[in-house]
Amino acid sequence: MLAQGTDVWGACCNRHIDAQHKTNAPYFNLGWENAEWNLDGGLRYDKQNASGNFNQAVNQRYAPANTKFINYGIDHLSYSWGANYRLSKDLAVFARTSDGVAFNADRIMFANPLDGSTPISTNIVKQHEVGIKWKAGNLSSFLTLFDAKTTESNYEATTQQFTANRYHASGVELESSYRMDALRMTAGFTFTNASIRGSNDASVIGNTPRRQAKFIYQIAPTYTLGNAVFGLGIIGTSKSFGDDANTLTLPGFTMWNVFSSYQINTHLQASISVNNLSNTIGYTEVEGDGHAARSINGRTIRATLKYAF
Repeated sequence: MLAQGTDVWGACCNRHIDAQHKTNAPYFNLGWENAEWNLDGGLRYDKQNASGNFNQAVNQRYAPANTKFINYGIDHLSYSWGANYRLSKDLAVFARTSDGVAFNADRIMFANPLDGSTPISTNIVKQHEVGIKWKAGNLSSFLTLFDAKTTESNYEATTQQFTANRYHASGVELESSYRMDALRMTAGFTFTNASIRGSNDASVIGNTPRRQAKFIYQIAPTYTLGNAVFGLGIIGTSKSFGDDANTLTLPGFTMWNVFSSYQINTHLQASISVNNLSNTIGYTEVEGDGHAARSINGRTIRATLKYAF
């Protein structure tokens, strides 16, 4: 006898899906520049039509009575408006406001009805940001303040739970680059203060969203010596929570990457790179009950010989 699958995780993964999702998204964008001003704006209209059916097996058997039908249409008008004003040749300020959407498709199956009898969940982000650009000699910097509100609906296959959360996040992002002769360095730092403002699970309201660290940073210096280039990349994050209940902690970690390339001649280049040099374990997500987690890749080495003609 040949089984359809396994009964673990509540037989969550023995499924039959026959679904079609068609999305059209025409957009319009316009830009204008005059002296110190640079303005741009755009509109995008997303419309999705879905049809089909799905069924989840019970005890590895599909019952016709459990078939769920898909028949709905959803649409959303997104926008983005931005302005940049140059105060001097080395200093400028900017601002942007935007609204964007993502339709879930298969991510909301096995939860609320999708036959058009109830509203269809979508993911929407509304964001505002203001910032300053500054240049002094070989140093360039961007400082951005942001505020974002997100509405997200999802279905977790392993826990078989439907989530519908509203998030609010605000923070600051700093990006800089510096060049001196053969040395070039870029760096970035982001601070985010985020919280769950609404949820179908009232117990998580006020908590920090899962996998959202307060601090994220990266540093990437490179040095050119003749035909050779040497580089280092440092990527890090502070701790975060693995669940919305904030009972599981994902420790912070730092990953080191190194690379080098050599231009042998006009056409031939050799390079070697090592990702996660220290073979760090860095957890990026964890199951709700903590029985399993996912880490970044371990140390990997790649050598390349490139010929251009």
